[in-house]
Amino acid sequence: MAEEAENATVEQVDRYMERRRQLFDVMERMDPAERLALLAGFPGQSFQQWESVIEQAMARFKEEAQDKLLRFRRAKQQRTGYDVSAMDTNSFFFDRKK
Repeated sequence: MAEEAENATVEQVDRYMERRRQLFDVMERMDPAERLALLAGFPGQSFQQWESVIEQAMARFKEEAQDKLLRFRRAKQQRTGYDVSAMDTNSFFFDRKK
């Protein structure tokens, strides 16, 4: 996943995180000796680098989502700005088209 994180889709990162959660759930159920034996053959430094790359991809998705949400809110605010039911019926509003 770390090699693909730069171009990964939200669904791919989501699947990875689900598999990662399942792995950690299994490891939590192991007794400490089994867990140490499993982790002894695992490259810890590489894992930290992989996690960093994946965290960056997740941060990118978060920024994209925040940007889309902001655009959605602005569009909604613009639409409701011209909502007739929200306007004062005692005033006149003229909108000239150019």
